Parts: sequence; C-alpha cells; structure tokens
Amino acid sequence: MNKKWTIAIFLIIAVGLSLLYSEYFIALFLNEDHDEMSQEPPLILVHGFNPVYNPRIGELSFKEMQFRLSDGLGYEDRGIYITNMSCASIRGEKIVIRFSYFDNLQNPTIEEYTRDFGDAVERIKNCTGAEKVDIVSHSMGGVVARNYIRTIDNSSIRKLIMLGTPNHGGLYNIAEFADRLAEEWDYNFSIDFIELSENNEFMKELNEVETVEGIEYYTAAGDIDGRGDGVVLKDSVWLDEQEGNITVDCFHTFIKSPFRCEKAYGFVKQALQR
Repeated sequence: MNKKWTIAIFLIIAVGLSLLYSEYFIALFLNEDHDEMSQEPPLILVHGFNPVYNPRIGELSFKEMQFRLSDGLGYEDRGIYITNMSCASIRGEKIVIRFSYFDNLQNPTIEEYTRDFGDAVERIKNCTGAEKVDIVSHSMGGVVARNYIRTIDNSSIRKLIMLGTPNHGGLYNIAEFADRLAEEWDYNFSIDFIELSENNEFMKELNEVETVEGIEYYTAAGDIDGRGDGVVLKDSVWLDEQEGNITVDCFHTFIKSPFRCEKAYGFVKQALQR
C-alpha cells in the first residue's frame, strides 16, 4: 500500500473517531443518553418561608440536614443549586442538593417561586438522568412543591416530605417571629404570608386536590404549646387520608435541624429509606 493510501485511510479513521467521540461528549454534557444515570432519585431540599428576604438565610437553611443525610444515608453533597451551575457539578448516582428561591429577591409570589423550583427540578433530572426526584421541604417549601405538582408536573416527584408546612394556611405569632429574624438580618419584608393565609384564594385552590396518586406524602408537625410549632398550627400541616405524619416537640425554625429536632430527622431518614 502506497503512502498516499495510508494517509487517506488514517484521515478517514481519525475523522470517524472524532465524530464518534464528539457525539459522546455532547451527549455527556447535554445529558442525553449516557452511562452515568442516577441509581437513586436525586434529593432536593427546599427551605421555607421567612417574613424577611435575605439571601444568607436561603444559603444556610437546610445545610445541617444536607450534611447529616450525606453522612447518614450516603448521599453525595452537591451544595446549593444555582441556575448557572454545570451538569458536572450536579451529576451523581445519589445526590442531595439544596434549592433556594432567594436567588432572585424580586420574586414576590409563590407562583414565581414555583416556576423557579420547576426549572431546578427539570435541570437536576436532565443532569442526573433521573425520572423522578425526592423532596424534603420546610414550611413554605412544601407549599411550593405541592403547587409545582398541581400546576406544572405531577409525575416528577416520588416522595414529598414536609416539615412544618402550612398546608392549610393557619399561621400565628408571625409578628414576633418576624421581629426575631429582623433583629439579626438585613431584610426586605415578604408578602408570602398573605398567600399562606387559610382564606386566601391561592390556598383554597391548592387544596382542591390535596394529594396525587403515585406520590408518597409525609408530614411532621411541631407542637410546643398545644397549638403548633410557634408559627404554624399543627392541624394545618397534615393532609387528609395520609398515614405518614407525626408530631414533634420542636419550634418551627428548629424542626428542620437534625441537631435540634432529632425526632424529625429520624422521620425524614425513615421516609427516604422506605
């Protein structure tokens, strides 16, 4: 075989390999079908409402839970979700990642929080190859997740675990709670509490259908005074026809902390392991 034919064959092989591997890497980074598929549904932690807007609160909220679940159940800690993070930063066989809707302080409504959350769910699914995700939520985070199920997608959540979520409204002692936070943080006041009123039209529409078939629901309600967790009435937390609920002796902001509310943390672990 002469030299020209040798070079030609070499070039054909090189071009073919380059096309083959370019398609592979495009699929890898765009998360089309490839070998690195999730073996477990990604776990997303969604923090709750605050009467004040502060990105630092969103950044730190659920950090303890993320650490304990990584250590106790073998999740890969992916930190906090940001809109421009790469798939390489998200991808894994069993990941836990925090979502915060305080990334955009201009969002005034739960509907807009829901759209941001939906974008994050879709991105995390695409990057991991998962068909469904699990959610552990605190307070308004559970309302956002339920609204996502109601208005955007009712097929992408496997388990929804809610800690101190005002599923039927029912807030109390809000002024005192707001003052406590305002003393420690720079803030802008939130109007989320208006939508979380039990008589608000949003809450009425949310509860027209409380649960969706195919999704496992779990709730933990705090009870420190016979009424609730100091912010959310305990009767507001539970959903109808649901077995997976408990009551814990923990204040509202502590119910999401494994170190301050061990019973709630144990409940979360058991729900995820079922």
